[in-house]
Amino acid sequence: MNFARTIRRSAKSLLFAVLALALLNRLPLRAHDSPEHEIEVLTSRMSKAGKTGSLLMRRATEFKALGELDKAAADLTEAISLEPKSPAAYAELGRVQFAQGKLAEACDNATRSLTLIEDAGERGAVFLLRAQIEAARGRNAEALADCELADRRDDLDWYLIRSQIQRSLGKLDARVAGLKDGFARNGSIVLEIESIEAMIDAGQFHPALDLIDQHLNQLRLRSSWLLRRARALKGLKADFQADAKAALAELERRIRPEHPEPTLLLDRATAFALLGNEKAAREDIKAAQKHGMPASACDRVESLLKSSKLVAAETTAAADKQKTTTHD
Repeated sequence: MNFARTIRRSAKSLLFAVLALALLNRLPLRAHDSPEHEIEVLTSRMSKAGKTGSLLMRRATEFKALGELDKAAADLTEAISLEPKSPAAYAELGRVQFAQGKLAEACDNATRSLTLIEDAGERGAVFLLRAQIEAARGRNAEALADCELADRRDDLDWYLIRSQIQRSLGKLDARVAGLKDGFARNGSIVLEIESIEAMIDAGQFHPALDLIDQHLNQLRLRSSWLLRRARALKGLKADFQADAKAALAELERRIRPEHPEPTLLLDRATAFALLGNEKAAREDIKAAQKHGMPASACDRVESLLKSSKLVAAETTAAADKQKTTTHD
């Protein structure tokens, strides 16, 4: 313990010394240069010393950061031609192609990367990449198998990706159990929220409500939690409209029409869907997607709209049947 304390004190002293020296010499402590500058430097180096797989991969990373995916893919393809046994180059090309929507090619390159990685312990990240690609292709069984092979229990993304795949496969109870395990292991509020969402989807309404109420009692901004409670109450066939209306009123105050946050738009779409306003819900879904919300994130609202239509159709059918019986 004393040794550890001494190390921490020494590290702090060294940091203060470096900061003081930088101030005395008026030398700015610079962070990572902009992607544009890095690309310029790397291009200059390659023009003088020749291209290498490592330099091309580094430049591809900067192109990717700028959203120039075609240039990133071209650099990675060239890197592979120079170093055809580089698992990292194949994996990164797979990531870029996944972002481009080239799913078959992305999957092939993730698979090539996996075959080239000799240490099984290092394959987890690539299995998780391939799981995402397979899910995007609609091959959810294969995606779930890859998730299990990845087995990255200290990785928040692993739990979230597996959760969405399990939801698509209808493995709702397993999804809840996995997320609870992740929350117990990592203590992440993100995993707790996802586990509550999973409970609602699985029809575990009472335990979900217990957790939701704990959070609602501590929050100033409550709309997302009010919507969760409304969905759980709806599942129990209890009064949910008061919560949906309260959430909608808060969201109307928080959403800035000139710069709307897509997550708030999606929450408002949920409120509209709960209240039976399909037109307004669809307008908000469209606006959320326009501002960067992926279509897959809108599935829950779509499910609410579908269930509302079914309820409306059943209500109409029951009313028609009652009229026919009365006439008879």
